[in-house]
Amino acid sequence: MGEMQRQALLRKSNDASRGNSAVAAPSTGSAVERGLPLIFARAAEDCFALPLLVTTLSAKALRIEDIQQALPESGLYMLLEGPQGATGGLIVDLATVCAVLEHLTMGRVLGRDPDPDRLPTAVDAALVSSVFDALLQSSDDTFAQNDIEEWPAGHRFGSMVEDARTLMLSLAGTGFTSFDLDLSIGAANVACRAKMILPNEDLAQQDEHSPEALAAKAALFRENVMLAPAELNAVLHRITLPFDKLAALKVGDTLEIPLSALQNCALEIHQNETISKAALGQMNGQRAIKLILPASPAETSDQPEAGPTETANITPLPTAPQTPETAETKKAPPVAEPLPSTPDPEQAAIENLDIDDLDQLTDLS
Repeated sequence: MGEMQRQALLRKSNDASRGNSAVAAPSTGSAVERGLPLIFARAAEDCFALPLLVTTLSAKALRIEDIQQALPESGLYMLLEGPQGATGGLIVDLATVCAVLEHLTMGRVLGRDPDPDRLPTAVDAALVSSVFDALLQSSDDTFAQNDIEEWPAGHRFGSMVEDARTLMLSLAGTGFTSFDLDLSIGAANVACRAKMILPNEDLAQQDEHSPEALAAKAALFRENVMLAPAELNAVLHRITLPFDKLAALKVGDTLEIPLSALQNCALEIHQNETISKAALGQMNGQRAIKLILPASPAETSDQPEAGPTETANITPLPTAPQTPETAETKKAPPVAEPLPSTPDPEQAAIENLDIDDLDQLTDLS
């Protein structure tokens, strides 16, 4: 695009925004940097009757590995979605949130200081994004009419994200342009700040296959994998109770667990899928779970068949007594009285088990 077209864009935006004498535009920089302040002021006035002045604007090219350091530590974080899976970001401070909400709900900006402890909500994101979507739409139209190709058109509000790290991990691509805007909103001239992060195709194409870009992609993938939830449950025993007894449970009640459960624990993932058997014991003075992994086919063919305890090389705990009349039973300290239930052959063993005494557990170290 020639310089004459760039100047025509500035004249056109300036003519459209007359009547707001406070509009300021940078005298240097690219056509995008010079045109955005005027376009934003015109769109805010035309669409929302909102006095909005971009007092300063700066643009900077960023690579994906530099995004997180460039993001503000607080504010309303929004993910922008563009054509062909492109993504960007929009971050506004609490002053911008309050000013926009006041204008859209009360028709005027009061200029009150925002509560620093207030957390942005999804409602805030919906209202603020409606204003910035209109600003971006007006920018798309104006730049397209003047054949300014460096503007990344087509980005709109996608979703609200929790924090700067989540926004950084949600961005697709390796090259971006960061637009930092100082705003003055409303008749009260409330000082606000906003940051737009939009894809930079030239920088992305330049760095797409560079070692730095590949390393950044690998690091980003690794961080995403580490953020994935992985729930692992150690199940000692499962008990079936009638609903009336379940509803009557209270602090201090005793649940019956067979002594043999110590050697028959299980590690489970979602939907109760068992991934390994285990044994409950102690290590370094703390309760511990030792995995009992199945032997490999080679080991199975070379060694005699062994039970789970032998495979894990764990010294088994004493088996449950057959009758409550043994000497061990007589010496055991009394425990809390269990809930009334059907007599169980292993009830005596349960009463003998002191779960607070680690000496009762096998040493797994």
